[in-house]
Amino acid sequence: MTTKQILCTALLCFFSLTSINAQEFEVPENYSLVAAEDYEPYKQDVLNAIQWLENTPLNEQEEKRKEVSAFFMQWVTGSPTVSISLLPYVLDLSEKNSELLMIFLGGWTKASIDQNHKITDTQGNVAGIKSVVNFYSKNRKAGINKNKTIEKLLKQDTDKDIEKWLEKNSLD
Repeated sequence: MTTKQILCTALLCFFSLTSINAQEFEVPENYSLVAAEDYEPYKQDVLNAIQWLENTPLNEQEEKRKEVSAFFMQWVTGSPTVSISLLPYVLDLSEKNSELLMIFLGGWTKASIDQNHKITDTQGNVAGIKSVVNFYSKNRKAGINKNKTIEKLLKQDTDKDIEKWLEKNSLD
């Protein structure tokens, strides 16, 4: 085997294990999110929760989705390090599919954590929209309701295209 083949095999194994771990995610037992210092120890759990929410089909494990969403929502709304700016278009995108709000928040949160919380509102919005579009696309046959705006966003090729859409729709 060449070095390139070994590296490719190792990466494939790593991503397979990451995917399996995300599907097996369990909400931490007896978690406590009261003081500012309570949030940091759960950062990896939050990233795993986001991955689980994004990768689990909408029509599967509905009770667990509620538990994971509740944990994530409690963490993100009280986090001293993640700040999310919700614009009206986000509520419009999730009007027919309430789960998309959680997916948007997850995309923004993941980007914020990945960038050491040095994220602009534009970067956060782009990350959130990309997560929504990806989830919507994967769940077309899993019970997601059709959304004309997201259908248009599916055709946006780059972050710049999404930024242009954001500029246009943030002013409405």
